[in-house]
Amino acid sequence: MIIIYALIGLNLVVSFLGFQALQGMRSSAADFLFEPYEVHRGRNLKGMLISNFAHANWFHLLLNMYVLYISAPHILFQSNLAGFFLILLAALVGGDLLIYFRRKDDPHYRSLGASGYVTGLLFAMVVFNPGVSFGLLFIPGLYIPGPVFAILFLAISWYMMKKEMAGISHEGHIGGAIGGFAAAVLVAPQGLAPLLAWFLSIFL
Repeated sequence: MIIIYALIGLNLVVSFLGFQALQGMRSSAADFLFEPYEVHRGRNLKGMLISNFAHANWFHLLLNMYVLYISAPHILFQSNLAGFFLILLAALVGGDLLIYFRRKDDPHYRSLGASGYVTGLLFAMVVFNPGVSFGLLFIPGLYIPGPVFAILFLAISWYMMKKEMAGISHEGHIGGAIGGFAAAVLVAPQGLAPLLAWFLSIFL
């Protein structure tokens, strides 16, 4: 759990510093933002990294840290520290890559937040334990089977990304989900077998 607390602490510190810079729109604000247009031109590489631990506001931060807190222990328990960091890194890179390739020619696009790799951790949970269910924050008592949740999440995120619905980095969510899922398949002792067995149990 020390690793999880350290990761949450890093997000808290970076986000707090980011709040001060972003609210005043200081010259340092760009250090907390992923700007694919700038990165494509060799600028603001620092922002691409730091933005993964910065957040737009307290709600954004607390929501991501809550999901991180409930998902990370499951992965650490069923794998090991190296496996956990591989999944985390794959989700982080996956989210950033999809954002970069889709938005590198958009000078107005900016993103920040841990949502990409946090989504990757949720998808990794589904690989390790397909029987997991996810509750919805605003609908108490409603639980959705993990594999069904994953499919719905991807479908909705894809639709919203194609519709260019602003305010949320759908590319980050999708890329993070794919990266986390793929890494989890490599790390999980049984790979995809439990998830395939879950789907077979539904249809047979």
